[in-house]
Amino acid sequence: MKILTNPHVGKIIEKIRPCVRASLENGAASDYEYQKMRHSIIAEMKRLGYDLSEIKHHVIKWNARCKSPRDKDRHLLKYIIWFEKHNCRTGCKALYDFCIGQENCWFYLESTNAQASGSDLYYTGFRVRPLLYTNISSIECEIRIFSPA
Repeated sequence: MKILTNPHVGKIIEKIRPCVRASLENGAASDYEYQKMRHSIIAEMKRLGYDLSEIKHHVIKWNARCKSPRDKDRHLLKYIIWFEKHNCRTGCKALYDFCIGQENCWFYLESTNAQASGSDLYYTGFRVRPLLYTNISSIECEIRIFSPA
């Protein structure tokens, strides 16, 4: 497995959850995967502290690896701006179709341990706690993410 590094500041993306990293490295094979992973890649990179220009750089490279790449301006850059404005994130529940198996996923195991101890460091989406939400836009975004397709 290759480890992606950020060309701008040399950050390592090895802490990205495994299901998202697989898509980031290989691209999306279907429209459904494209929609889910576009959102999830942005969310993961925000969680890891990447700024907007760094996220755009990696998402554009990911788009080129997808089976059906989308228009960069319409489908990627505008979505990143929308995402930033709504302060969205994603959880394991939303990525269930791409899960490598909860018992094999270091992110899921660490996040459930962190949730049990009351930490907000990781977010799986399986347990909603009122302190996670700061405004109504975040709640509306969460509902869209977890709604069945």
